[in-house]
Amino acid sequence: MDTQDVSLDGHVAQVFKQGTASAERAIRRRGETPKDHLPPFLLVQSHMMQLQAQSEAVDKPYRLVTTQIPPAYPPCTLSIADLNPILISEMKLETHHRGRMTVVRSMVPPNRMNAAMAIVEDAEGTAALLQVYHQPEESVVPKEETLRQGGVYLLKEPYFKTANSERTYSLRVDHASDIMKLDDGDELVPVKWRKSRTITKTSQSIRTQGNAAVSKKRWAEAERL
Repeated sequence: MDTQDVSLDGHVAQVFKQGTASAERAIRRRGETPKDHLPPFLLVQSHMMQLQAQSEAVDKPYRLVTTQIPPAYPPCTLSIADLNPILISEMKLETHHRGRMTVVRSMVPPNRMNAAMAIVEDAEGTAALLQVYHQPEESVVPKEETLRQGGVYLLKEPYFKTANSERTYSLRVDHASDIMKLDDGDELVPVKWRKSRTITKTSQSIRTQGNAAVSKKRWAEAERL
């Protein structure tokens, strides 16, 4: 991996200073149930602006991406039947909600830096940033296959935390088994999110698409099809 010495870069120093201050604020708020969630449209707007900014910065010499790594924790080992629902508005900051689960829907095209990210909402309409870490390289599993816009996901024992600003909160997933995409007709999908189950494609056409994906080594797409 190529590295660059940026120890004398004032911008980098400022970013790390801000990150340290953010981590300290997060620790002070541990266990708090925030009541100041931003409206979903503002989170969506910010996400889309970030996507646009990244697409315009592809020729820059480097991009600085940071993350606050939580203490190591085990994945959920309980059956879904043994997990009780929880809404985002009920969650506590910097907390793993053991024995709980939440169902969310992606509202935006995904982004990817050091995690696959999307703005999601729960059945109550509360929105948050969803961050899915430790995914395969983008060339192996594109972010669109990890978090599809409009897709509904079940999060097991969700970890809720502060994000980049004091009024932006996120759901962090570090274990692949702690997130599951739900089929459109799954009984766990809120009725208002369920899509028509009318079949518009034949099994042969879908199989042809799957074979084409395999021939192009788009394995995640092929598995989905």
